[in-house]
Amino acid sequence: MAGLFTSASLCSGTGPTDITEHSTSMYFKLKEITTSGSNILMLLTFFYTLVNIKLLKEEQKRDFKIFSSIGLLATSLGFVFHLQLGSGYYNQSLWNSILYSTVIMSYFYTSIAVKIFSDSKSKLRVWHRFCIAKAFLFSIIQYNIGLIKPYFEQVHIVLFLISSLFACCYIFVKWLQNVRNKKFLILGLSVSFYLATVVNRIIGGDINHFLNFNTLMHLGIVAVILSIFKSVKREGKQDGK
Repeated sequence: MAGLFTSASLCSGTGPTDITEHSTSMYFKLKEITTSGSNILMLLTFFYTLVNIKLLKEEQKRDFKIFSSIGLLATSLGFVFHLQLGSGYYNQSLWNSILYSTVIMSYFYTSIAVKIFSDSKSKLRVWHRFCIAKAFLFSIIQYNIGLIKPYFEQVHIVLFLISSLFACCYIFVKWLQNVRNKKFLILGLSVSFYLATVVNRIIGGDINHFLNFNTLMHLGIVAVILSIFKSVKREGKQDGK
């Protein structure tokens, strides 16, 4: 879901000014190298789900296949982006590619999330239209971000909320509504952990350069992807069988 679930750096807000101020810091360099490493973990997670797509329920295969494929691309870009960032180079084109790939992913992982809890095609259509509308809003904000940021410094967080969080919030709410159903326990706890890392990103900070806010969010993303994958597997299917 993760575009949720792609690079958690989507809400890092790092920009040219930040690079000028921090690129000479050893802490900053180690932090970005560690974040690149956690991108590899996400990359492996997407690869695992993609090669095991045959284990999923038929109605989830198409969306999960596209979601995982774009996830592979986005996390690969995230790996390169953070390596460059640690060297003091802010790649705007690469950053934009990550952002837009995440928005596209959100259409498919929202579809996956809705189908976990509902068989209603009309509800699914409503969510699809919502995803298209928020993608349009995202594009407008991103295109005009240079004009908006001087008046609203935290606009990058709004972009992240638009691109990544709605599906996770949907799962969290539906889990609370079905909290007595044990089959949603792991999914609910995973999403709760991820949302906690998002809150930490907004109002908290790094524990250390290894467990920085981006790496923690990446771990949350991995947990959510794997728990969703488990939730949409066909009954009785085991990995590799």
